[in-house]
Amino acid sequence: MSEGGAYDPTLPEGEIPRGSQYVSKRDFRVILIALAVLAVFLWPIYSILERRSQRALCAQNLKSIQEAVFLYAASKDDRLPPIMVEALPNVPELEATGGVPYTWASDIQPLMNTRAKLTCPAATPEEVGQISVEGGQQGITYGMYMPYGGYPLTSIESRSSTVILAETSNRGARDTFDPFPLLDRNGNPSPSDSFAIGWSNTNDYPDQQSTHVTRLAFPDTKSGAFKKDGPSRHDEGIHAINAEGARLILKPEQAFTRPRLELPQGLWSVPPRPRRR
Repeated sequence: MSEGGAYDPTLPEGEIPRGSQYVSKRDFRVILIALAVLAVFLWPIYSILERRSQRALCAQNLKSIQEAVFLYAASKDDRLPPIMVEALPNVPELEATGGVPYTWASDIQPLMNTRAKLTCPAATPEEVGQISVEGGQQGITYGMYMPYGGYPLTSIESRSSTVILAETSNRGARDTFDPFPLLDRNGNPSPSDSFAIGWSNTNDYPDQQSTHVTRLAFPDTKSGAFKKDGPSRHDEGIHAINAEGARLILKPEQAFTRPRLELPQGLWSVPPRPRRR
């Protein structure tokens, strides 16, 4: 055997002399197995940390959106931005806006923190709708509750319990609840409707027949079954903003409008009558 770890042609293949600076094939396999076992144990921890990071970034995004919405209202006689530019009532204009809707988020996007986004990092690609913004298009996974588009912010009753913004999903992606997708002027589904939170039976003003709100980021609710322990975009629920600007966490069962008399009440209360700009 050679000294000092020098190459020895008489050694069996894969073996190296004692004291060599190189790793044998056997040692290499042991290292790979150890790393694989370590990865198996660490993966759940990584997944938890990733979900927490996504949840925190999503909350930051929605906070920036809320601040921009309130800045917009302060400059527009206290009125929130309109839900969208319409070709017809409740029909988004597409031809003049590059084939995607121009929405409330299009108006407030220039007012947002430049590091914030209109999309949640936990959303899947199919959940992301597209809207028209200055200079092009941008994805969105946050919606405004439709009755308050263009409505005076300070005129909202029960501001601390009324939702105006929440996490959404586009056109029923991941089997989210969207029985009445927004349509274009030809009656075809709009390429994007995640920017608007509507109702179970209409995209117009709700009534006593409206039982659930739509497009919230609760997977597996396509049938209208909002289970108490059902899945959400985030482990604990989805983020929402009330009319005072505070953040809420919503569970699937809170998509229910809880109608009383003729109009929805509670989290999804509405003004006495529509107020269009």
